[in-house]
Amino acid sequence: MTSDSQTLHPQPLPPKEERGCLGLRTFFLVLAVLALSNVALALIPFPKSAIPLVGTLVGVIFLSLPIYGLFRGGDHRWTPKLAGAFIAGGLIVHFGLIFAIQARIFPGVSGSIAGATSQIGLMVWCIGLGALLATKAIREPNLILPVSIFLIGFDILLVLTPIGTVNQVLSKAPQIFERIAYVVPKVSDTSTFGPVGAAAFIGPADFVFLAMFFICLYRFGMNARGTMIALIPVLIGYMAAVRFLGPLPALPPIAICVLAVNARYFKMKKDETIATVFVAILMAGLIIFGATRPKPPPGLLHTDTDLEDRVRVKRPMQVSPDPPNE
Repeated sequence: MTSDSQTLHPQPLPPKEERGCLGLRTFFLVLAVLALSNVALALIPFPKSAIPLVGTLVGVIFLSLPIYGLFRGGDHRWTPKLAGAFIAGGLIVHFGLIFAIQARIFPGVSGSIAGATSQIGLMVWCIGLGALLATKAIREPNLILPVSIFLIGFDILLVLTPIGTVNQVLSKAPQIFERIAYVVPKVSDTSTFGPVGAAAFIGPADFVFLAMFFICLYRFGMNARGTMIALIPVLIGYMAAVRFLGPLPALPPIAICVLAVNARYFKMKKDETIATVFVAILMAGLIIFGATRPKPPPGLLHTDTDLEDRVRVKRPMQVSPDPPNE
């Protein structure tokens, strides 16, 4: 209930600066929750009968919360200087702790804490790089359309064609991707008391461009909240599809959601329309070219069963119900 005076004199919304600070605080709160959950999963064993259900819930949570965190973090007055600070700080934390873990500096539970903290660093530099792209490369809302088309085409080229570098890296050196990727933790029936196992890995580029889109949507007064609401179920469903269909590029559904929810905000001039069509034709041509190239000779790739299993599990946006032990 409200009094008459409250009805006649409603409380004003907080100023933009205050709401922006609240957005970043929420972003870091989300990261803290994910880190604590990551450590808990390394310490808490689950009954084998509960692992499929708990594993699904963990996958949903560890995909949904980063999207929500980036959505809230996008509501800030980002500047190139602030973005650079986030990039530098995040890279130091992320890769510094990765190297420390590889050197076995953090044994036992401290290794689990270090691994969870390195994931915080990953998300920090991802939102920083997304903010840098949003503030320096996208100066007006109509640019979101050709940029989205380019990202859709480029991600398809990298992931689904024989010349795609993602497939080649994952085939020849999957550990490179593992070290820089976001980890969806694996649920186990035993306590690891160390870095948690991985059920899936998600490439950092997906989070970089998610951050870029959210920051642009806030900056240009577009529908950021509606985009976030659409993205979460779409990407959860997409990740489930990857489980059955194999590796798929994640940027196409991200960009399509952004364009679909915000279509009414694009007011293209004739020259902008021509440029956008040109980008679409160019990317379609590159995809056709890449798709028609011969696959690398089998002798150039590792073909042992163990490595094939590792590659199948470690691809971006891919989930495996029983990834191999490492």
